[in-house]
Amino acid sequence: SGRALRRAASWFGVTGRYSKKSDDVPAGTSPAQGSRQEDTDAREYRIVLMGKTGTGKSSTGNTIMADDNGLLPKDKFEVSETGAAFSSMTQSCQIRCCRRFGVELQLVDTPGFFDTQEEEGERVEEEVLRSIGMTSPGPHALLLTVRLDTRFTEEEAKAVRKMTQFFGDDIMRHVIVVFTHGDMLGEGNTLDRSLATAPSSLKQLLREVDNRYVVFNNTGSMEVKNQQVQQLLDVIRHKLDNGGRPFNNELLVRCEDALMRKADQLKKVLGNADVPKTVLRRLMWASLESHERRQEALDSLEATEAENQRLKELLQEGELLSNLKPLLKEEKKKKTELKMQSKTLRRSMRKLEKANKKLEKDVTGLQRNKEKLEKEKQKLKNERDDALREIDEAREGMRCQII
Repeated sequence: SGRALRRAASWFGVTGRYSKKSDDVPAGTSPAQGSRQEDTDAREYRIVLMGKTGTGKSSTGNTIMADDNGLLPKDKFEVSETGAAFSSMTQSCQIRCCRRFGVELQLVDTPGFFDTQEEEGERVEEEVLRSIGMTSPGPHALLLTVRLDTRFTEEEAKAVRKMTQFFGDDIMRHVIVVFTHGDMLGEGNTLDRSLATAPSSLKQLLREVDNRYVVFNNTGSMEVKNQQVQQLLDVIRHKLDNGGRPFNNELLVRCEDALMRKADQLKKVLGNADVPKTVLRRLMWASLESHERRQEALDSLEATEAENQRLKELLQEGELLSNLKPLLKEEKKKKTELKMQSKTLRRSMRKLEKANKKLEKDVTGLQRNKEKLEKEKQKLKNERDDALREIDEAREGMRCQII
């Protein structure tokens, strides 16, 4: 976050260390300059809109900007069909000015600080810081939009903690929670009942902002919307009447001083015309945006050069691969030959196994035949012995008869 702060300040030529405490007056700042920081003019309120995409952040900004007859200006904040802020999709701040109930308002819609991926975090931090700078010397209020019809998520709670880490704890003294989708409330669903069942993280948030909250129904009637805007302005006015000051830190004050010096130079170019301070701020921030676009072009050029270097390395790797191709081809050929030999060996092994089984079967058959022949031989021997015995007995009988 420090790098984001320094980058936003670098264009103004602001250098040195900075503090996140809003009550600090930078070293070397005169009492007159310190009093200018307070900027307690009740006729001008600078407001920053923050919140998760889809919570009605930009719609809330449009409700505030609409005139007493409910008509929106041509440069209203763009809102997608799903209600998500268009600025969150483009990742850039939008600033609008209007006059409501006798008060000059500057509204800044921020990118999706509460739901952007980690890898885009630094860019979003710069945009959110820029949104604070666009309300230089600091916003009177930061409106944090929270939907009434959905639960306050852990992601949003983490984003609040991230915001305090980024800007310091004092920023919570300037936060007003705006509960959107107020049309969800009715006889059976009061705000007190909704808050009673709210997550502990939301209750903690309300304690940290001293229970400063309003309810907005951005689809309500013109009369309802006007009442909502008046209530919001009353909350801001009450805070200022009780010693509240716009949010700032040392670096933002230095940015304001540098911006005013550049504004004086611009007035000289315009022939010392009486140009309102708010117009000068917008002109200077437009110049800053032009500077940032040039810086982005340079960054893109550096990225292109880095990509060219990478392509060069890939080409060198390609040459190495070309030299390896013959070796890879030979290795592939050897693998193919080994595969063929392996197949031949497996076929031979299967044939040998089959021959062994046949031989084993033949041996078994021969063994059986041998046993059968032995039995036949023994039978013939027994028959011969019986025949010889009968002959001997017959001879003996004949000899006895002769005698």
